[in-house]
Amino acid sequence: MVSMRPLLSVMQDNAPAYTAAVKMEDMSQRLIQLIFWPANLPDLNPIEAIWNKMKDYIQRHHPNLGCGKQFTQDSLCNIVKETWCHGSRNRRWCNYVVDSM
Repeated sequence: MVSMRPLLSVMQDNAPAYTAAVKMEDMSQRLIQLIFWPANLPDLNPIEAIWNKMKDYIQRHHPNLGCGKQFTQDSLCNIVKETWCHGSRNRRWCNYVVDSM
């Protein structure tokens, strides 16, 4: 007898892009178990807290961003990379946030 256990579990919120019938059928055929999670609940979702900290850093260190000045995709990617990697203290904080969930 062949086992029908999921090969992979994916956690996602109920955003329309994730719940389209075609996508749901594709996930089912690939034996991917979907775990639905509430959106925008920082108490339950570590990425919300991490993203907020990243936004705060970007606003402090790049105050011209979003003020009508044009930025290239490369420069925006560099800002995000800088923000993500700007210190080991923040990596420890990210681990703490994830572990606290």
